[in-house]
Amino acid sequence: MMHLDINTLAHHDDDHGRNEEFLGLFAVTPFTKKLHGTTQVTFDLAEKHLGFAGKGIQQRSKQGLKRITLDNTAFEKEFVVYASDPIEANFILTHTVMEQLTQLVRSYRAYVTLTFDKDRLYIAILNGYGFFQPITELGFSKRELSFKDVERGIDALELAYKIVERLRHHHLLNPLS
Repeated sequence: MMHLDINTLAHHDDDHGRNEEFLGLFAVTPFTKKLHGTTQVTFDLAEKHLGFAGKGIQQRSKQGLKRITLDNTAFEKEFVVYASDPIEANFILTHTVMEQLTQLVRSYRAYVTLTFDKDRLYIAILNGYGFFQPITELGFSKRELSFKDVERGIDALELAYKIVERLRHHHLLNPLS
């Protein structure tokens, strides 16, 4: 059985002015194996748009995680990986998993960040305006919700589901023991 907790976040005004929050879809689900460390896979805009120069400006570490390089060039063009344990990251991100994630992200043309932490998988799909917007907790915005807005939201839900499904299937067949 698969369980995804889904949230879409947007911006709002508060007493301190405009407060920007993550604009996209955020999902949390249990992972098939309890991990000892943290591995973060995030979309790679720097290297994708700036090439070799972009690689040089990427952070070498991030929140206690070190940048690691994997041996799949197609995956490396789409993602940058940070991990507390490079060996565990390699167990999670097998060649099959890297190929499937690359294929999914390219087919959906999405900016995806995955964080594997302890027994949870966190999925963030960024789109810059939130899904199922312009509906907010305060009512409707000036723009009506279009069919394209709904279609993008459904695509994001489908992408999150497929990521979880493929990771679960792979790691159930090939446990991390």
